[in-house]
Amino acid sequence: VAELGEPDRAGVYPLYQADDLTVINFVWAPYMTLLPHNHNMFAVIGIYGGREDNIFWRRLDDPDGPALEAAGTDSLGAGQVATLGPEIIHSVANPIRKLTSALHVYGGNFFKPIPAAQPMGPRNPDRGSLGHGQHPQGVPPGRCPVQGGRGGGGRGLDPFRDCPR
Repeated sequence: VAELGEPDRAGVYPLYQADDLTVINFVWAPYMTLLPHNHNMFAVIGIYGGREDNIFWRRLDDPDGPALEAAGTDSLGAGQVATLGPEIIHSVANPIRKLTSALHVYGGNFFKPIPAAQPMGPRNPDRGSLGHGQHPQGVPPGRCPVQGGRGGGGRGLDPFRDCPR
């Protein structure tokens, strides 16, 4: 924290970016939530302030089409680390009324756009990933989900509803 400083606002702050590795300082807004997504690369998440709750999802073969169901949870606090494989699907929430800060290390270029990325949700898990910093509606990296959105107010931030278009 001494090198990064105590965060005073939510945001996405890239620290290192290359084709094979990205390091980002994420600062989640109070009560922020992200829909289910994967990153299509490994991720290591280390919390250094606040709390991050994850719901892990699994794909279902459903006669009505692709679907997801919750498969587990994990709550991380300061000093804790989680590792995610490239196929892990998770949703994220900051369930507290203060900022949550974490260092994220990704095994690839998080900000490289994914062609035809689409929101992944309970009824469309095969539509792609929210990962790599590319918002499906074209919001540039660093703006969403935690900077520039209209979310908050206790209802959480949904990047598909609250990000500027």
